[in-house]
Order: sequence, then structure tokens, then C-alpha cells
Amino acid sequence: MENTVKIVLTIIALTLAGCSVTKTAQPGDEFGLDHAITERMRDALLGRWCGEKIYSDGTVQRWTVLRLRDGAYKVDFYTIDADGKEERWGEYGLWGVRAPIYFTAMRGFIKEARAREADTTNALFYDAYKVVELNEEVFTYKSYTSGNTFTLTRECGEGI
Repeated sequence: MENTVKIVLTIIALTLAGCSVTKTAQPGDEFGLDHAITERMRDALLGRWCGEKIYSDGTVQRWTVLRLRDGAYKVDFYTIDADGKEERWGEYGLWGVRAPIYFTAMRGFIKEARAREADTTNALFYDAYKVVELNEEVFTYKSYTSGNTFTLTRECGEGI
């Protein structure tokens, strides 16, 4: 009987000790993430952003990204090579952010005003990036897979 009382008292003590340190968990708490930061990042990424890359062979690529609140995105690309040949195409899909990660899931292509669905089982159509800088005017992010860094701005130049 004495052992039973000790066991019951031990269980009660452990239960009460556990209650004293329990708090209501928020999504992401287990990783030490601040939900408010993610929400601010998400709001900042909405709308139109533009980028440009100049390759060593003289090719210039410009793109415009439109991100919507529902998680949809569309990118229009414009490329002109050193010989003056122009090419336009696009892609669309889903995007998201969870501080400090920005990610995209491409769902399809746009070429010559025609949309074509992508094979979403292809892992190459999913990308994850580290957000390097994000404010009202500049968004810089780095690919986890290629290591390439991209910078977009709210100011869009010619060509798209």
C-alpha cells in the first residue's frame, strides 16, 4: 500500500511540474520562428518586382514577377542575346515565404501566349531560397541548390 501511495504522489508531482512549464504553442515555435516576421515578409513580397541579369557572353535577361496574396505567381522573362535575338516566355505557379525561406513551385510555362502545364513530379520545378535582404524597394535571395543570388527591385526597366 505504501508503494502505491508513493507512485500516486510521484505521478501527481510530475503532472503538476509539467503544467507549470506548458504554454500555448504557436505555429513555428518549435523552430524558434517569429510568425510576425513571416507575415511582414509576405506582405512586402506582394505585387510587382523586376530583375535583370547580364551574362558574360553579353546576353541580358530581364524578368517581372507578380505575386498575389493567394500564393499564385507569374514571371515574364525577356532575353536578348549579344547578336540581338530576342526571346520571351513565362512561368506560373505557387510561392510562399516562411522566414528566412522563400520558395516557389512552378506549375506551368507560357510561350507564345499559350500556357502549358508542367510535370509537377519533376523536382526541378521546386525551388527554395534564403532571403538575404527584403525591404519596400529591394528583394535579394540566394538559391539553396545553385548558390545563385538574385536581386529584384520595385523599379522596372525596359524590355518586359
